[in-house]
Amino acid sequence: MNRKKIFIVCFCISVFLIGIISQDKKTSLNQQREKILQEIKITNKLLEETSKKKGSNLNKVQLLNSKIDKRKSLVEVYNSEILQIEQKIIEREGTISRLEEELNKQKVLYADFIKYSYKNYNNYNASIYLLASSDMNQFYVRKKYLEQLKEARKNKILLIKKIKEKIVEELVNLEKEKIDKQKMLNGFETEKTILTKEMKNREEAIKILEQEENNLRKELSEKRRIEEELSSKIEALIRSEAKKDSYTALTPEQKIISVDFEKNRGRLPWPTLQGVITEQFGEHEHTGIKGVRVRNNGIDITTVENEYVRSVFSGQISKIFAIKGANYTVIVRHGSYYTVYHNLSDIKVNVGDVVKTKDIIGKVPKGKEGGSSIIHFEIWKGLEKLNPEEWISK
Repeated sequence: MNRKKIFIVCFCISVFLIGIISQDKKTSLNQQREKILQEIKITNKLLEETSKKKGSNLNKVQLLNSKIDKRKSLVEVYNSEILQIEQKIIEREGTISRLEEELNKQKVLYADFIKYSYKNYNNYNASIYLLASSDMNQFYVRKKYLEQLKEARKNKILLIKKIKEKIVEELVNLEKEKIDKQKMLNGFETEKTILTKEMKNREEAIKILEQEENNLRKELSEKRRIEEELSSKIEALIRSEAKKDSYTALTPEQKIISVDFEKNRGRLPWPTLQGVITEQFGEHEHTGIKGVRVRNNGIDITTVENEYVRSVFSGQISKIFAIKGANYTVIVRHGSYYTVYHNLSDIKVNVGDVVKTKDIIGKVPKGKEGGSSIIHFEIWKGLEKLNPEEWISK
């Protein structure tokens, strides 16, 4: 009896623990799905604004690329959710099968127990059994034994009841999971259909963009000039500050900031409250010119006009300067790390100011000739250029 009871308790605990683990996975996937949907919503908003502006075809394709990547991620999340639910259904069906098997065993045992009790210890026989005791001690032992049999019978009834309740609970949960699976399948198919349409829209946008190759080459040449000047100024600043530090070394406070900055890899806030990465770090194919590769020292974030730009971590304003045709650049030092915010207007800080995480340092201006509002963001460690996507929160 005790072994059976222990088995059911352990079995129920294992089912409960599996449920918790499954729920954690489900919560994580739900959060991923909601985050991607929010990012797609922002991208749609930016695409709507971009479609109203002239000379924004390149940015439109970049936004479509970003949106398609997010849509693909969303399809993958739906697929993961479907696979997870299918696994839960299999586990749930196995649990129900094992419970039903145990219930049948307990019913057989209970029937045998009743037969045995009725045959040997009905009320009449129980009285004779007690009166036939040789002394009071034996009378007490026999009485205790009969009480234990009665208690065992009650426990058996309770055990069977609990197994039945657990089966009903599992059946209800199984039905819910089947409904959830159908919802996920519907979502999966819907997102796949939308993805196909978006890829077709991108193809049409690329065809329009290909007709503007001459203008794109001029824009690319100007962008390279600005990037070279920006990189040169950043390197000059870092070399200058490194030369000073060679005599004084990092102060204790700078060391702490530097270590704290490194600890927050992958958790730094975005430099803008909303936005979409439309050009990634490193070398890659140009979006609109075939056979041309470009190199980006940071990332480009397309955002809404006049969006505030924030410091991604506590630090000190090291330099503010303007580049012809590219608005202002602000560099913030965080010990041995530097963050660079390029293409800003309405600067809110001065060189030497100490800023905290998310302090406003400026705004993203309206794009040139009605183009999109884009901030260029870089992270340096000494003279090493780092991929900002590996540092900001996902």
